[in-house]
Order: sequence, then structure tokens, then C-alpha cells
Amino acid sequence: MKKKKPENEYIYMTKKEKLINTVKSLMVVLVMDFFFYRSLWGLIMLVPAFLFFRKNGEKDLEVGKRNRIKEQFKELLLLSETGQKAGMSVDNALINSKDDLVVLFGKYQPVVTLVERIIIFRRNNKPIGDVFIDAGEKTGIEDITQFGQIYEIAYEKSGNMSAVMHETANSIIEKLETENEIYLALNDKSFELKVLEMMPFFIMGYIELTNKNYFEMMYGSIFGIGVMSIFVMIYLLVYGWGRKILKIEV
Repeated sequence: MKKKKPENEYIYMTKKEKLINTVKSLMVVLVMDFFFYRSLWGLIMLVPAFLFFRKNGEKDLEVGKRNRIKEQFKELLLLSETGQKAGMSVDNALINSKDDLVVLFGKYQPVVTLVERIIIFRRNNKPIGDVFIDAGEKTGIEDITQFGQIYEIAYEKSGNMSAVMHETANSIIEKLETENEIYLALNDKSFELKVLEMMPFFIMGYIELTNKNYFEMMYGSIFGIGVMSIFVMIYLLVYGWGRKILKIEV
């Protein structure tokens, strides 16, 4: 049976990634149920939390994939610049970068898919700029879309396409490098946030070990369940708020 290709060949979640994300979300919810409810009914009440964590996990995976595509696209532009300095045309420089990209990132990577589409479009005499515009729309990366738009304009109207694309590539490379520096800086803060997210469970676990009956009164009464539910909502709000703070658009 022929394997079905994803609708978006640049950003998509594999079955393995979906499974791992679902298991992680379920583990978090099980831990929350243990500390806040310790009942099957509590686990049912935490279904929205499970969906919340799973959705956030998918977003994190998507952001990670998008950042990797940006890095790969930057390498494509750098290799293209090298090819143009060696006397190649812009499209030939892009096409000839494929082997180096396979060595750098692997055969089944978004940037390799992009170059393969360029080769097909070139063979069929279709506008190469459309490949970048389509990739930019599917990945949500504006720089790729802009590169494709400028490529089309330069190809149709510019008398010196190499110079125009050289300036465009350098501008995009500089922006992507700035974004990468910010992303690396945020990684440290992201780790700190993860530690803070786990801290309430460490504290409750420590109290549980030192005083086993400390939380007992909270599990069997309506008042206790209500208080614990408020804590759960506060935790989820802080969790979402913290991740929102770390989102910086360049």
C-alpha cells in the first residue's frame, strides 16, 4: 500500500510525535490527579487539562519545526550565495545546493523537499518563485514568501537579477541570524519556566513524604475538591501565561 503524503510537506506531525505528545500530556494529568484529586472523577474533570496540554505540546512541536526550517533556509541562501560567487545563475545555485543540504540535514528534510520542487518547476518551465511562496504560506515563515515574491519580480523585470537576489538573501540571512540568537537566549528561560512548572508538584510531594495526612482532608469533601479545582485553574492560567511571555516575534 502506497504511503499517503501529508497535506503540508514542510510542517506536519508524525504518528510517533503525536503518540509521544499524547503520552506526555496524559502523564502530566495523572500526576495532577494524584496530587489534587486522587479519584477517577478527578481524572474525568482533568480531561480539559489533558486537551490543553496536548494542544500546547503540538504548538511547541510546530514552533520547533518552524525554527529548524528557518535554519535550513538560511543555509540554503548561504550555499546559493557561494554558488553565485562561483559564477552560477541564481536558480542553478539553488539547485546545486541540494547535495550539500542532504549532507547537512539529511535526505528527508523540508529544505531538501523545497529544492526538489525547484528542480521539478525548472524542468517544467514553471516560475521558481512560486515554490518559495507556497513554502512560505505552508510554513508560516514570511521570509520565505518574501524571497519568492522578490525572486519573481527580479526574474521578470530586473536587468541584474543576481545583484537583487544577493541583497535580498543577505538581508534575510541577517534577520534569521538575529532570530536564532533570540531563540537560543529564550531556550535558557524556557528551561527555567519548566522548572517552575514542576515546582508545585515537588513541594506537594515533599509535604506528602514528611506529613502523609496533610492533604487528606482535601480529597474527600466538596470544599476540598473546590479548593483543589481553583488551584488547578490557577496553575493552568500561569502555565499558559508563562509560555505566552516567551513568544517573541522579530
